[in-house]
Amino acid sequence: MKKEVNFREMLKKRQEKTKSLVCVGLDPLPEKLPDCMKTESPYSAHLATDIAMWMMRIVDATAPYTSMYKPQRAHWEAIPGGVIALQMVISYIELMYPDIVVFTDCKRGDIGRTQERYKVAQFDIDGTQGMNFSPYMGKDCMQFLVDQENIARALVSLCYTSNESARLTQDQIMADGHPYWEFIATTTLKWAEELGIAENAGLVMAAAYEFPKKSGQVYSRHLSRCRELVGDKLWFLIPGVGTQGGFIKETVKSAFAGYGSIAINSSSDIIFASAGEDFAEAAGEKAKQLYLAIADALEIDRAGLVPQSLIVSGDPLATLKNCGGYYESPKDKDGKFLGPVVAYAGTYDTSSGPKNKVGFVYYDFAFVEDKPIPRDYFAALIAAEV
Repeated sequence: MKKEVNFREMLKKRQEKTKSLVCVGLDPLPEKLPDCMKTESPYSAHLATDIAMWMMRIVDATAPYTSMYKPQRAHWEAIPGGVIALQMVISYIELMYPDIVVFTDCKRGDIGRTQERYKVAQFDIDGTQGMNFSPYMGKDCMQFLVDQENIARALVSLCYTSNESARLTQDQIMADGHPYWEFIATTTLKWAEELGIAENAGLVMAAAYEFPKKSGQVYSRHLSRCRELVGDKLWFLIPGVGTQGGFIKETVKSAFAGYGSIAINSSSDIIFASAGEDFAEAAGEKAKQLYLAIADALEIDRAGLVPQSLIVSGDPLATLKNCGGYYESPKDKDGKFLGPVVAYAGTYDTSSGPKNKVGFVYYDFAFVEDKPIPRDYFAALIAAEV
C-alpha cells in the first residue's frame, strides 16, 4: 500500500523543483504496443506484462519533464490482467520517482456504499494518491470517497471537460442565469470545505481551445471565470492539449495561480509518439516539447529548467544558448547591432592599423560546467571528433 502524502503539497514541491506543470496520461491501447515490446510466445498470455513494461519505459523517458502521472483506469481494465499490470506501474513510479504523484482517472460517481468500494479499489489496492469523480449523483459522490484518516488524498470533480459534446450539458443556463458548470465548481468547493478536504480537492477544467472551430479565436474564459469563482482554493486538472489541440499559452495565463494550482495533461500525443524501437525516446521528446512550451508560457529562463531539456539534438550552439552561455549585442529599432559584446586580446591588421578582435555574439562554455547532463553531451561531441 502506498504511503499517505499530502497530494497538493507534493505536487507543488515537484513543480517547484522541475518547473514542470506536465501531467502524462498513461492510457495504453493493446493495438499500439510496439512490436519490440511484444513477448514472442504465447503473446496473449504476456499482454498485460508487456504493456506494463512498455509504460514503465515511457515513465523513465518522460519523468524528467513530469510532475504527475495519470493512468486512465478503463484502458487498463479492458486488458486481461490489466489491473494488476496497472498496480505494477504505480508501484514502479513510487519506487523510482517517489516525488511524482500518481492520479487515477476513473470518473467514478455512484451512491455512497459504491463510492466506498471505489475508494478501497483506487486508493488502498491500486495505491494511487488521487482520483476524479462525477458529481451528478450529489454530495455522496465526494463524501464517500473521503477517508478521515487519510484526508490528504486528492478528490477532483468533473466540471468543464474537453470533449466537444460536453457543451450541450455543462453550458446549460440555469434559472439564476449561470451555466451548470459554474454551479458544479462552487458546489464542489462547498462540499470540500464541509468535508474538511478543500486543501487537496480540485476540478477538471479543459484547456483553452479554438471557438468556433477554424475561427482563430481562442476561448479561455472558462478558466479565468473559474478562478474568479473558487480562487486558488481548488487546483485544476487540465486535459485537452496535445492531440485535442488545446492552447498552452492561453491556458497558463488564465488558470495558473502558482505551483500546485494546475497540472496540464497530455496522453496519446506522448505515449503513442512512435511505435518503433525509439518509442521511449519519442515519448520523452514529446513530453519535453510540452514542458518547454509551458515554460515559455510561464516566461521561465530555459537555463533554469531541468538539464535534460536544455539539449537540442544535433545543435550544440542552441544547447549552449539554452544553458545560458550566450550573449548578443543589443540592437536598435532597425535590427542593427549597437556595438560589440566583447573585445578580445587578439588583433588583426586593417588599412588604418591594427584593431582588436571583437564579437557581436559570444558563447561561454563556463555555463555548462555545473550542468552534468549538458556537460556530458558536449564531452561526447568532443570525444567523437578526437
